[in-house]
Amino acid sequence: MFQKLFLTVKKGVIPKIYGTAAYHKLNIVGFESRRSDNPQIGRDFIKDILYKIVYEKPPEELKQDVDDFKERIQIGYYTPEELGLPIGLTKHPDKYGNQIHAKASRLANEKHKAQIKQGDKIKYIYIKGPEKVIAFKNYMWDGYEIDYDNMIRRIVDLKIGPLFESLGWDYEYTLIQKLKKIKELTYEGKLIQKELW
Repeated sequence: MFQKLFLTVKKGVIPKIYGTAAYHKLNIVGFESRRSDNPQIGRDFIKDILYKIVYEKPPEELKQDVDDFKERIQIGYYTPEELGLPIGLTKHPDKYGNQIHAKASRLANEKHKAQIKQGDKIKYIYIKGPEKVIAFKNYMWDGYEIDYDNMIRRIVDLKIGPLFESLGWDYEYTLIQKLKKIKELTYEGKLIQKELW
């Protein structure tokens, strides 16, 4: 028997979070904390937020948690390897179009002879400069400045923002470089903004 049940609707999917009264166990179905394309630090943070929602922690506490997590990312508390967005390649990078992970992989092959190929599991990370993004297998390359605003947008904003908004809470999205902020931009509008390549 479930103590609490929390539902939101996103693109026709109904994710569920429920906690059992006896064991304080949190079961999560369909939420971003289960997605493998988010780094482990992001998945752990989302799970912690969901836990606090289920157990009715005040919104102010959760908003402070989000601000603190963003700050830790911004000041470089996490390594590039911890921040990198994981993804597997089902084909050679040259066989893809202009998907962001493929672009990042091709750049790594070109500039660092990374030999990223079909079947490899890589991480990619947003960087400052004309390239915008770079991929790596195990360790981040030297000589790049991480674009922390874009990493926050990808790891935190596009995961936590929709969750807060589904609860009727305000959420302040990170402004990215030349990305124009529209005051009444809907959640769906925020999601469809193009990645800055």
